[in-house]
Amino acid sequence: MPTTKPRTLFDKVWDAHVVEQLSDGTCVLYIDRHFVHEVTSPQAFEGLRLAGRSVRRPGGTIAVVDHNIATDSDRTQPIVEEESRIQVATLEQNVRDFGVPYFPVTDARQGIVHVIGPEQGISLPGFTIVCGDSHTSTHGAMGALAFGIGTSEVEHVLATQTLLQKPAKNLLVRVDGVLGAGVTAKDIVLVALLIFVFDYGLLFWAEQRVPSGIAAVMMATIPVFMTLAEIVFLGTQRMTVRLGLGLLVGVAGVVVLISHSLNLGGAAIETAGAVALVFASLSWAVASILTRRLPLPVSKGISSGAQMLAGGVMLLMASAGLGEWRGLRLGSVSSGAWFALVYLIVVGSIVGFTAYLWLLHHESPTTVGTYAYVNPVVAVLLGYLVGGEALGARTVAGTLLVLVSVVTITTRRKTA
Repeated sequence: MPTTKPRTLFDKVWDAHVVEQLSDGTCVLYIDRHFVHEVTSPQAFEGLRLAGRSVRRPGGTIAVVDHNIATDSDRTQPIVEEESRIQVATLEQNVRDFGVPYFPVTDARQGIVHVIGPEQGISLPGFTIVCGDSHTSTHGAMGALAFGIGTSEVEHVLATQTLLQKPAKNLLVRVDGVLGAGVTAKDIVLVALLIFVFDYGLLFWAEQRVPSGIAAVMMATIPVFMTLAEIVFLGTQRMTVRLGLGLLVGVAGVVVLISHSLNLGGAAIETAGAVALVFASLSWAVASILTRRLPLPVSKGISSGAQMLAGGVMLLMASAGLGEWRGLRLGSVSSGAWFALVYLIVVGSIVGFTAYLWLLHHESPTTVGTYAYVNPVVAVLLGYLVGGEALGARTVAGTLLVLVSVVTITTRRKTA
């Protein structure tokens, strides 16, 4: 009896929509639903108009305005910004000329282009869906195969109801080993989101605005947040006078670093960067506490690897959404930068992060957080000696206050 190779949901939906496959592997893929909005459609409709073509399947197309309209409740007022007004007016004219179904701005069904499909029952499991919007892939949650496409492809789908596309490869993510009771992917993704996207993402963003040494000092507040998390979530600590004083000293240290009114010599660090670093520290602290509470994989290697993989994918998605890939030129990256990247991957992630997770399961979060005693001092000195960063009274005073705060909080007698 012949055997059939198992197929993923992607394979099944793809195979069911292939009209023809060309010799180079490119497929003519039938599209069930095409969402159109005012930003990426004007050139596409104009291309149809110049070529004398019509929309192939108006019933499989739905248009909506969502990028250039007001967010307040009164949609009856005219759009003030001229470019936005023109784009909305152009779409309204195009849908009339080509007979495309349209949710106008005053329609109760109008909404974000990648939300109205599932909301209105237009996007269905097993469908192929496209739109000139990068968020279209979120329709995958409906069991659909969805693509964000470019303007020239928008015109192609309008004219033919098909898309030229090569099939993507399937990616298998497998977590081996014994999973704890109730472990699901959401637990790994949640911790990865907090550590890699919020903590690392905000840290990387802030370090473009704040000296690296000062960033390390600000991140030294992690043990403070971890202690607070132990009080709030774990109940293994309670608020004391010493803890309160430690928190006040730590706040004073942060104020010294960011205050523009204190005359301590040297410029205060950028407020936005400082706020980002505080939230990054808070995110890391919460993730550390959740690591002890969530049913993550028993193997620390598997747990850290899965978190780094999920976090890396989410950071890549975030950077793509922010447009950072457009300026990426691999040929212009220096050898020093490549070395730094490899060092961070091997030492910082594979070795350091795995060791950190192991310690979290064998020591209290507060004890593990004592690494913050050393990091700021080393970072400030390296920034001064190697990176050419300023080392003035403001930096020294802020660093000392933060370190005193950390030592005060993390070395107190434990109380149940």
